[in-house]
Amino acid sequence: LLFYKSFAPGQAMFANDGPLGVQKIKSYAVPDALFGIWNELGWLGGDNGAIQPNLRGLMLFLGPLGYLNFSVPLSLLILGWCAWFYFRQLGFRPMVCALGGLAAALNMNFFSNACWGLPSRATCLAMIFLALAALHSGLKSHGWIKAILAGLAIGLSISEGGDNGAFFSLFVAAYAFWIALTGEGDWLKKSIFGALRVAVMAV
Repeated sequence: LLFYKSFAPGQAMFANDGPLGVQKIKSYAVPDALFGIWNELGWLGGDNGAIQPNLRGLMLFLGPLGYLNFSVPLSLLILGWCAWFYFRQLGFRPMVCALGGLAAALNMNFFSNACWGLPSRATCLAMIFLALAALHSGLKSHGWIKAILAGLAIGLSISEGGDNGAFFSLFVAAYAFWIALTGEGDWLKKSIFGALRVAVMAV
């Protein structure tokens, strides 16, 4: 409902960090941008790296106008779903999970950043929720496999949000160590297991 104007013809959502004019630059067109971008907007230009094969990279296939109009609601929807999934892994009631997902999607820090033109902040946090869900689910079965999946989610978070994802990863590592430490076995075994799980995620 908040983004109903995204469906209106001739409308482009405001994005201070990547307006429509920038999105239409030829060097940002996919799939070519997956192999490198030369930003020629200033003087001789400069190397802008390449579009990464993450959620933001996939959304660029919507085209410049489609990306501007739908990347924000899609990113917030993904964030809400991932938060809901994490709360579900914790065993909360369905209503609590739904409210938690809604609260995450409408959190004004990530919501306002996304509307400003940085929807990758929302998907960055979404991947962290997935990592936490994988770790918590790993307490029941396939702990090592789910630790690897958590590491993959953290990698995606860093590719989406850069320094934000890196900061969040430290909290996930602390969470992994804590749930390993509070599990079964003596304190030395727990400490070693916690350190190994964090190391597996880091790889």
